[in-house]
Amino acid sequence: MLGLLMYTAYSATLVSFLAAADRPRPAFSDLTGLLHLPHWKAGWKDGDLLENFLDWCRLVQSPLQDCDTLQQVYEKHVLPERERNLVDSYEEGFRKVAEGNYAFLASNEAADYYLSKIDPHIACHVHKLDVSYSPGGIALGLQKHSPYRELFNHGIQMLGEGGVLEKLYRKALESSLICNTETIVEASLLHTMGAFAVLLLGVTASLLVLTVEWAAFRCAVRVRLSRASHLAGDQLRALSRQLSNGATWHETRVAHPAPHHPSH
Repeated sequence: MLGLLMYTAYSATLVSFLAAADRPRPAFSDLTGLLHLPHWKAGWKDGDLLENFLDWCRLVQSPLQDCDTLQQVYEKHVLPERERNLVDSYEEGFRKVAEGNYAFLASNEAADYYLSKIDPHIACHVHKLDVSYSPGGIALGLQKHSPYRELFNHGIQMLGEGGVLEKLYRKALESSLICNTETIVEASLLHTMGAFAVLLLGVTASLLVLTVEWAAFRCAVRVRLSRASHLAGDQLRALSRQLSNGATWHETRVAHPAPHHPSH
């Protein structure tokens, strides 16, 4: 029974592990959690808009909570090794993330696009946090005082409200999957040899325990039978001795009758 339980638990764990992609587990869920990991580094693409957002945070009179968080991340995780933490491309940033203990900050649209273009073996070691700290978005640059500005604004607003932009965004990322099926490992018989070895070990141990219990039971039965035999023998000998004593006494009384006194 123990071997069967071990085999079932081991097989379930092994198959579930091998049948799923090797996705990373993040050590934190937001930048506040990153602040509690002093051995981690952080950075972004050198010259990215995030630097402008930090500059804006330093200029405003009442900084937002996001500004304070980003400023602490910059001072604790970026500034001590600024030249090494700031990268020249998104691919370099994702490679540093895949190496471990490094958080790469980027806009959602740019991160999704470049993440879909790099090697899937690197992309599958990158976990995107579902948080946003730098407000903004994608815009089109037009000539100052262009007469087409309102036309473009109206068209973009209509596309956004109708869900067309979201569909186009998803369609653009479908051309290259981040984690395709090649990164999924299938479990074969060779991968489960360890489970069968554990099962064989459990069956062997069960047979050994059963043999020992059977031998102990036979030994106990023999001891009980031997004791019962000795006890029955003793009782028979005692009964035989009593019967023998009674016969001798009877024979004695017959052989020596009471004396006869003549009458006067």
